[in-house]
Amino acid sequence: MNTHVPHRSSSVGRNLLRAGIAVVATLVFSVLFVALLVFAPSAFATYGGAQPGGLSRYVSDIWAYFTGLFQGQLTPLRSNAQAWRLLQESTRHTLELLAISMAAAIPLGILWGGLMATSRWRRLRLFLLALNTLLLSLPAVAILLLAVETVANMTYRTGIQLTYVQGYGLDRHLILPAGTLALRGAATMARALQIAQDDIMHQEWIRAARARGLGGLQLWWRQVLPALRLPAIGIFLSMLRQMVSAIIIVEYIYSWNGLGQRMLDYEFGLTSRPENAVALTSALILVLLFVLVDTAGRAALRFADPRLNDQE
Repeated sequence: MNTHVPHRSSSVGRNLLRAGIAVVATLVFSVLFVALLVFAPSAFATYGGAQPGGLSRYVSDIWAYFTGLFQGQLTPLRSNAQAWRLLQESTRHTLELLAISMAAAIPLGILWGGLMATSRWRRLRLFLLALNTLLLSLPAVAILLLAVETVANMTYRTGIQLTYVQGYGLDRHLILPAGTLALRGAATMARALQIAQDDIMHQEWIRAARARGLGGLQLWWRQVLPALRLPAIGIFLSMLRQMVSAIIIVEYIYSWNGLGQRMLDYEFGLTSRPENAVALTSALILVLLFVLVDTAGRAALRFADPRLNDQE
């Protein structure tokens, strides 16, 4: 019995080492790729009649940025402290919006997917499926713009302002951006859960449970939901990826003053502009967040199902 323990431990250790190397390599490649894209226009394109700097300018700009970043120097001394405060504030705003949107999307997506898969009311299932298809077919920016237009028209016609249409705030400012992200995330989760549940509902043990009189939400709660543990981790990871990618344009359109808005504040051709260093660092933080989210999701899958470690 004990002869297999060292082999298994060494196998797990090798898998963890490979996973760590893959994460570090992904981070390094992603960070360098973003920097290469950002500094390319100023080095090789013409702006306002100025001649492009060429390859030497390209390499020197990238080197100067990363050297300053590792030394804690984003901008000239007078504005460096302000730049770091701006980054810290923007990161907090983004994480707040993401956390609140997730807190709303998870229960909504679980309930939505459960009703689409198990509800006995055919009209309710059709309505939820149609709404799900509509939300998944529209990009997040379209949903946000439609919501902003609707709220603005209603406020103009009635004088009743249920929410604001721009700006940061943990009050009524949250309703539109968090609602947009939560609806898109919940729709993604609900559709994936419905597909997973449809597969589970055709299993023999589900037929046996129905023969015992279980049905509807009772069947879903007692039998289907426990079987969704592994699929739910992958579904949650997919939802979170979608929300992190959508938060950039949502913040920009809504003027949420988060990392997404700072990132899109970049002005090409002016690498010495202080705001450009903030914009590039915001992009790198978002890349780091996305990679860490993906890594955490994969680690959760391996923890929930150790068989995945043996397949590598």
